[in-house]
Amino acid sequence: MASEVPAEPGSPPQPGPSSTANDEDVGPILPPSLDKLPTVEEEEEVETLQYEAQYLASLPLASTYERSYMHRDTVTAVAVARGTDFFLTASADGVLKFWKKLARGVEFAKQYRAHVGPITALAVSADGSLAATASTDASVKVFDIGSFDMIAMLRLPFVPGAIEWAFQRGIPVARLAVSDLATPAIAVFDARSGGDEELGRVTLHSSPVTAMKFSPEQGAVISADAAGMVEYWDPGTLASPATGLRFDFKLDTDLYALARAGTTALSLAVARDGARWAALCADGRVRLFRYATGRLLKVLDESLAAAAELQRSGPEAFRLEPIDFGRRAAAEKELAAALGVVSADAGAGLGTRDAAPPRPATPNVVFDESGNFLLVPSLLGVKVVNLATNACAGVIGGGEGGERFLGLALFQGGGARGRRLLAAGAESAAAVDVAADPTLLACAAGRQRLVDIERCDSSGYW
Repeated sequence: MASEVPAEPGSPPQPGPSSTANDEDVGPILPPSLDKLPTVEEEEEVETLQYEAQYLASLPLASTYERSYMHRDTVTAVAVARGTDFFLTASADGVLKFWKKLARGVEFAKQYRAHVGPITALAVSADGSLAATASTDASVKVFDIGSFDMIAMLRLPFVPGAIEWAFQRGIPVARLAVSDLATPAIAVFDARSGGDEELGRVTLHSSPVTAMKFSPEQGAVISADAAGMVEYWDPGTLASPATGLRFDFKLDTDLYALARAGTTALSLAVARDGARWAALCADGRVRLFRYATGRLLKVLDESLAAAAELQRSGPEAFRLEPIDFGRRAAAEKELAAALGVVSADAGAGLGTRDAAPPRPATPNVVFDESGNFLLVPSLLGVKVVNLATNACAGVIGGGEGGERFLGLALFQGGGARGRRLLAAGAESAAAVDVAADPTLLACAAGRQRLVDIERCDSSGYW
């Protein structure tokens, strides 16, 4: 099961009479004997999630993958273009491929030799119209997804780290944020301008930025750096957001949680409604936050130590054969070492064109369309965590013992353009089109193929 652990020590100062934090966000004042215990924002827990069966019906509940699609080199990233039938994959040889999702299955559309170095980052805009790739060759390429054309190339004076689109649908300026692998700077460009001129720089961080995620609903970017510091910023003003926040000072939040734990975010994910976001961290834990308050809601422990404890005393359904677990544990240690290079050394010598060693795909978590489930790559497979009940609803791809899934992208449409899953409310959730073809696209450590996991009949569930 998904292991939930308390938040890290170091509660924020207790609010005084002038505090703007709401009582339900802060919680009761702890007695002196408990004032050093970690705390998590109180959130109503339920035993069951209403319409859970319908939500799960729109997820690819399969223990093995149905198809795989090849690259010539290790697949480093995968992304779905929301609102379209397309998804993209990138590999260590600098190749970007476009794929089209059909009613059943996938077909190849086009490929580019986009970079001379490995593609280290791939980002798709929130409206599904644009894609960008970054590489150790100190360049960023921009693509129009609908036409499969490369429309811009940014030649940078630095090696890019994280990249993220930061504009909402209908905004004429296609802002693209690019972090410097070796410095705290985040440069913002207009990808449609055709030039390399910067619109400005974000200077909120003091360490190299490791992850960024734009929330279209909030109109803000969440970014995390190598020191574990988390910032919110407006892509238009490049400063802190003026609206949407229910705190005045960061000390009133848990945005220092990563820094206190001595870890950093490898990747970030935002729920579709923008109310919550999650960070998959280098210490193997997934931390879930509420955007408006900056409060830490829960911590899911997917570290090797937690997996070993689950193997010793967890439910029988989640235990592996000792030999199988030992093999996976050894691979997990190698993966942790490779990912540790990215997080620990980001500001210490990796900011040159030829210094960065080959690295695996960046692992990431994915919210489903309803926001009730979080898909988490783990040693056992891709865990489906019910955020309402804190239960692990199952493991996707758990039967693929030779694969350690890392990068994830979830397609919950049917295959026809404009057909999208509506799960914002109970009535629409109950009316989910059962003909939809939910698909989990995943890249695995050291693999040259993209794995396509689709929903199967009841005999093929976990």
